[in-house]
Amino acid sequence: KVIKVEDLSKIRVFENTTNSTALFFAKKGAENTYPVPYYLWEKRKDLKKCSFGAYSQLPEVMSQVRVSEQCAIPAVKEDITSLWITTDVDSLDSMKKVLGTNEYRARTGVFTGGANAVYWLRINGLNGEYVTVTNIVERAKRKSEQLTTEIEKSFVFPMLKGSNVSKWKIRYDTYLLCPHTAETKMWPVPQAELMRVAPKTMHYLQHFKANLDGRNGFAGWEKDIQRQEFHSILRIGDYTFSKFKVIWKYIASEFICAVISSVDDKFLCNKLILPNEKIMYISTDNETEAYYLCGMLSSTIVAECVKSYMNPTSISAHVLNKLNIPSYDKNNTLHKDIANLCKAGHGEDEITEYKQKIDRHLIRLYD
Repeated sequence: KVIKVEDLSKIRVFENTTNSTALFFAKKGAENTYPVPYYLWEKRKDLKKCSFGAYSQLPEVMSQVRVSEQCAIPAVKEDITSLWITTDVDSLDSMKKVLGTNEYRARTGVFTGGANAVYWLRINGLNGEYVTVTNIVERAKRKSEQLTTEIEKSFVFPMLKGSNVSKWKIRYDTYLLCPHTAETKMWPVPQAELMRVAPKTMHYLQHFKANLDGRNGFAGWEKDIQRQEFHSILRIGDYTFSKFKVIWKYIASEFICAVISSVDDKFLCNKLILPNEKIMYISTDNETEAYYLCGMLSSTIVAECVKSYMNPTSISAHVLNKLNIPSYDKNNTLHKDIANLCKAGHGEDEITEYKQKIDRHLIRLYD
């Protein structure tokens, strides 16, 4: 039985280490019960940093920290091995309402299999149905020759990276060569067909065939696709080409969401923006549903719930599985109000007022 937990992960307890530290007190032979008393130690907000050392006396330490009394409950009530959710005692009832299941599935963005230096592009100019592109080799883990050439616009898309995402706002500065369609899904457009409809694109890919054959990002059955179609990339399905996506950053310390769709690009005109593998997303073709989901996930209580059980530096697609998100109902006024608020706040620098209104709607929704 866990009697209590002292969470020291927010302060540096030991010198010369960045490892998170916690203490827990347990009683042998007794059955665990919830909620478990949980105490979070944090630096005082009015201090830039703590000045105490590993051998400081307790009064010196306590003068620089704030200890919040919280409690812990399982993220999945029926699973005794489940991760814990930690929250303030006053928020426990609200947190329990947010925990549960939903019908939505989150996915990982497009993955090149280890060939970013081939598929990530910079567009230099436009010539009718063609664009002049240069492959981006800087910072690529697997080095590749840099080439400037002309290819068809057909399979070039604006690309969204995790670093381009902020709350309800995105930007992009990179393009992705994606030789797949909603119809071909995980399989790319066959080589013969690609040569017929986009010969310049096919010649570009053939130029890097040795690089693409040497990729090690393919595993299991994916290797069969790579052997037959050397130009394929990964994490592609009809969902990749959905009209709307609710996205969040994978590498992040907080849950940051937004809705993406098509963009008016100066080279490609109206074109769907595709997320790369550092973006998690839910796909839908319903615009109102997308903004409803984004509003729900951006609410204070849901974001805090996710933060309490996510990895400290990454938020995978699996965080969605533990949330009680009611399926979108076009006849539900609260659902539509949440969607309208989220849509109205998208692109704004200050979204606090929108989120506060959404929070109030959530209280009514869960009640």
